[in-house]
Amino acid sequence: MSLVVAEPDRVVQPSSLSAPPAPETPPGAPAAVGRLQSLDAYRGLIMVSLAFNGFGLAATARNHLRAEPESGFWQAVLYQFEHVEWLGCGYWDLIQPSFMFMVGVSMAYSYVKRQREGQSWPRMFGHACWRAVALVVLGIFLISNSRNATEWSLMNVLTQIGLGYPFLFLLWGRSPRVHAATATVLLLGVWAAYVLYPAPGIDPAGGAPKAGVTAAWAQQHLAGVGAAWHKNANLGQAIDTWLLNLLPRSESFVFNNGGYQTINFVPSLATMLFGLMCGELLRSNRAARAKLLWLAGAGLAGLAAGLIWQALGCPLVKRIWTPSWALFSTGWCCLIPARRSLRPLSTLRRPGMQG
Repeated sequence: MSLVVAEPDRVVQPSSLSAPPAPETPPGAPAAVGRLQSLDAYRGLIMVSLAFNGFGLAATARNHLRAEPESGFWQAVLYQFEHVEWLGCGYWDLIQPSFMFMVGVSMAYSYVKRQREGQSWPRMFGHACWRAVALVVLGIFLISNSRNATEWSLMNVLTQIGLGYPFLFLLWGRSPRVHAATATVLLLGVWAAYVLYPAPGIDPAGGAPKAGVTAAWAQQHLAGVGAAWHKNANLGQAIDTWLLNLLPRSESFVFNNGGYQTINFVPSLATMLFGLMCGELLRSNRAARAKLLWLAGAGLAGLAAGLIWQALGCPLVKRIWTPSWALFSTGWCCLIPARRSLRPLSTLRRPGMQG
């Protein structure tokens, strides 16, 4: 599949409050940025994955494991198609990072289109804020749909995207160096905040029943994990205990059963920012081969950085979006479009063929 992109467009910097002049279209260049087929393919992959879960693949694995508890095949299937309990990563854990990464990729295209249409920076920022509010409201609605009262929670994928979206827009149009520096500050800042917070931690021998953590679960999943990253006993949990109890609730918030936290939107903003960088790369004038190599290199670097950071004490925990998880999952998010969105190298060596 070949990827045709327009000339890079001038981007309105946030300091400009007046509508920019319409960018000139160079001779022979498309008048507008076309639909990104690779992003559609990526979305399609995620949708098909969700459908497979709906078809009961994980449930089928559980049923087989009841009859054959030692089956390595069905254990592997189950691991890949349900969320890991705490440490590690299965295929199913990459669904949410993929959505967030695609939000960033989409922004690289959608707001350039709006700029071409003559929209001013304030109008586009207003649109970004409106979209953020809509996502948060929709997320709360979906969480509350099966409950008798509104569940004021900000932990699902829609609310998390909504919380970070305005900040992502403020970074749109900045240079790759600014993007990389911002992502670095976000991840290092989150890491430092968790490590410096005097987390009580959980004793694996006794667990923490008041935090929803049994001794058996703690022994299986928290052994060797630093106290800063324990389930329902860390900085994010302390913030939620304060923040969510400020909102109207039928009963006080104590903990989230899955260990998810509102503050996850900060490191996941880095995931969306990496997606924005990827989108800017894809719509640039670089050769398709160069884009492929950049994406593949970034993907491998993300995987390596995440694993190295885990070895240094920051575990891969999707449920609290640890900095190592943000890098590791972004690595996979780069490798998928690197394989699917650009022509294979064999095709690039044969210019007469279409991908």
